[in-house]
Parts: sequence; C-alpha cells; structure tokens
Amino acid sequence: MNSFTTTLKSLLITVLLATWSNSSTAADNLLDPSFGTDGIASLSVGARASNGRKIVVQGDGKIVQVGDSRDGPFGSPSVVTLVRFNADGTLDTDFGDQGVARTNFGADSSDRGFAVGLQDDGQIVAAGAAFFGPRLDAGLVRYDATGELDASFGDEGKVVINLGGNQYITDLAFQSDGKIIAVGRTMDEDFLVMRFTTAGQLDTDFGSNGIVTGSFDANAEQEAFSVAVLDDDSMIVAGGGIRPGFGDGSTTSLLKLTADGSLDTSFNGTGKVAITIEGQSWARSVVVDSDGRFLVGGFSGPDYFGDVAFLVLRFAADGSLDPAFGDNGQVITEFPEPYSRSISIYTVALQDDGRIVAAGAGQNVPDNQNDLLLVRYQEDGSLDTSLDGADGRVAITLDSNITVSSVTTQSIEGKERILVGGGLVGATTSFAVFRFTEPAVIFRDRFEQAAD
Repeated sequence: MNSFTTTLKSLLITVLLATWSNSSTAADNLLDPSFGTDGIASLSVGARASNGRKIVVQGDGKIVQVGDSRDGPFGSPSVVTLVRFNADGTLDTDFGDQGVARTNFGADSSDRGFAVGLQDDGQIVAAGAAFFGPRLDAGLVRYDATGELDASFGDEGKVVINLGGNQYITDLAFQSDGKIIAVGRTMDEDFLVMRFTTAGQLDTDFGSNGIVTGSFDANAEQEAFSVAVLDDDSMIVAGGGIRPGFGDGSTTSLLKLTADGSLDTSFNGTGKVAITIEGQSWARSVVVDSDGRFLVGGFSGPDYFGDVAFLVLRFAADGSLDPAFGDNGQVITEFPEPYSRSISIYTVALQDDGRIVAAGAGQNVPDNQNDLLLVRYQEDGSLDTSLDGADGRVAITLDSNITVSSVTTQSIEGKERILVGGGLVGATTSFAVFRFTEPAVIFRDRFEQAAD
C-alpha cells in the first residue's frame, strides 16, 4: 500500500461542501450563532482546493488553523497553509497576507500541513510532509506571531528531513525548554519520533542523532498519530498498526519515551503497549490527565473500513488499562441510525473537572456523507448527558461530508466554548472551525495558551 495514500485517507480533514447550510436539528442548534456564520468560521484558500486540519488557540482567543492549499488542478503542487481567525470567527487580516500564510518547502515540492503548535513566545510551528516525487520528506516551518517566516529557524524558516524513502510528521508537541517533539511515520512503516532544537536542528542528544523509531509488529504498517509531553518531559506517543490485507486485524499502539528518547520501561516493562479491541482498533489521539493517566481516542470494530465505533481507553502510568474507567479501561460508543458505519474519534481533550470531550466523524448511510460527531464522557467513562440535554451524543449535519481533526476550547466572557477544527469541501473547498455554545473548560496542553 502506498503510505502517502494511506495517510491521505486517514488524515485528510476535509468535508465536501462549498455553499453549505446548517440543518435545523436540536443538535445543530448547539453551534454558536455569534461565531462566524451560524457557528462556523470558514475560508477558501487557493484557486482550486484547500484542506483545513488542526487548530490552536492563542492567548488572545484568536484561532490558527493549519492545512494546505493549491492553485492548480488535481495533482498539481500544494503548499502548507495557515489561516488565522479572530475570536469571533472573522478572518484576522493582520495575519500573513490578508489572514493567510502559505509556504512551500521546495520549489518543486507538493506539501501538506498536518500539525500546528504554539510556542510560549507566540511563534507558530507547523509540520507535515514535502513530496519531492517520488520521495516524501518530513517538514517543519516556523512563523512569527504576524505570520511571517522566522528566518532564525532551520533554513530561512523551514526544515526538511530526508531519511531515505518516505517519512512525514503527523503531530508535534513542546518540551519545557521549547524543544520540538515531532511524530509520524518512517520509510520502514514504523513509528517516527524526532526532537528538534529551538533553532530547528535535529537534537543529537535525543535518541540516535535526534531520531527514535518504534515497531510493534514486523509484519504491520505502523504510524504514530499523536504525542503528549508530560511534566517531566517524557512523552507518550499513540498510533496503530495495520497488518497486510486488513483482515488480520489492526492494533492500538502506545510508545512511552523518557525525556532523552530512551524507552521508558516503567511503562508495561518495555515502553510499549499494543492491543486490539474487537478485531480492529486504532489510536488517533492521546492526552494526559491530572493523575498522570493516558486517555486514548480512536476507533474499534470488526471491519477496518466499515463497522467501527468511537473508542476511548484509559491507561495507568504503568501501561495497564484502568479498571475504574468504563468496562475495564475501555469505552465503546456507537451512534444510532443513520450512523451505522465508519464512526471514529479523531481527537480527544480533557476538561479541568476531569470530563472528556471526543470529536470525530461518522458515515450518514442514507445520505452517503460524513457528519461531525461529538461526545462528552464523565471521568469514569459514562456518557455526560448534560452536553446536549439528551444522551451525550451530538451529530452535526450539513449539506455534505464532514470529517474532524482537532478539538479544543476558547474563552468567551469567562466561559469556555468547544472548538472543532476541520474543513469543508465541495465545488470549492475551505478551512473550517466549528464553535459550540455549551460551556466547557478544556484542559490546555502546550499547543495552547490560557485565554486572558
């Protein structure tokens, strides 16, 4: 299987929508009408296509979203793209060029933006992939707070890593000294973890010359999708592995490393955990709670490409499943009809009170489209019905498909609003951020700064 195609299937956070309208169900009314247009901030970038993905919230409430865009027809080069929205969902025209910053890694490359993070000094780091056909390299780019490239980072603001074959970055985080942890996939289809200095150089004090790879199954295609850094600068990396043919199952995989990139053997004795739930399971997102436990969101089910549901797991610090959470450490959430297929969590976040917010997407079978799905759980894994006043499960339906990349919050007049980052795709395509009216205080990781 082509690794870049697999990544685009699993990571592209786009929706088929150009001129959209919001349906009038009770769930859709949870969208905040004071934000953007009917609760959605969106912007089409490039003459032909734009794909919005992860978001980060600045201390002033402004929202930065990463993705990519292109001006030519399908197959033509794309560039890493950042869009910044004001706190109310309007475009921040003071950022970059009228609210948009676009960067290519090379004159002949076609680039993707998969991850974004916010440094303590307000600088913005984006990461993803640079396609130099047929080679795929990992790439990072850093901007100042105004959207200009930071020339002190890497080569005039850009870093491209060629390890041979194909490799790319899917997520990033920061250690306490500002060093950048980037995770993704190697040419050998293993977990990839890299550490960069604040100047954009691979940090030779980490792993082997700045790089750690992790394999859980020599016969599987494996990929890291998410990383969280702990208070001691150790890190937990989450992803999965797929065996050839898919019928042999897929696994939810976790890798625990010390601050210097060594395997943390206090975690399951090996620094690794790989489990399969219901035949097929995969981790898309990981966060750390105030007790040092790891919450993992993804999917599980008997059919990798069809019959899967929301999956949330909680692991103790030693790598064991926490029996106090759900059913012996796991919670599987299905949605009623019409969502009978392809239901997956793409992102999880923690509230200060311990509640868990999970955002993802599911296939609306009769309409043959994907809708945005949102669930909140109590600390013990039970559904929090206060989210929607019903069963704790929210579905947002538009006129076309929705898939989801990241969830966080934004402080509005002392209350926290849930934000979901994604995209809209149809005759035209756009970056998109959804804001919900139900107040929730989400735990803030190093991608964000507390609002004033």
